[in-house]
Amino acid sequence: MPTRPSIHRPSGFKHRSDKKADSFYLSLDWKALRKAVMERDGYRCTAVVDGRRCLHRAKTVHHVLPRKSGGADVMGNLVALCAAHHEQAHPNRYGRE
Repeated sequence: MPTRPSIHRPSGFKHRSDKKADSFYLSLDWKALRKAVMERDGYRCTAVVDGRRCLHRAKTVHHVLPRKSGGADVMGNLVALCAAHHEQAHPNRYGRE
């Protein structure tokens, strides 16, 4: 029986333990919204660095105003980001300050 490949986790990675949030991100509503944001942003990172858009392949959809701060799950509050820019947006989540 084949073994599952190990999953790479960045140094200092902290797994989310918020079950309510985790269940939302598994919902069909989130998956549809995530797909719509990715399509709108062309599956490319929307971060702007030195006046230029990043354009790396987006890996995640990011809340501009976090949900825990009252940010809504709407297109206007969501952007596609590559892994590097998502890590920059959440330095504490990835063990960086």
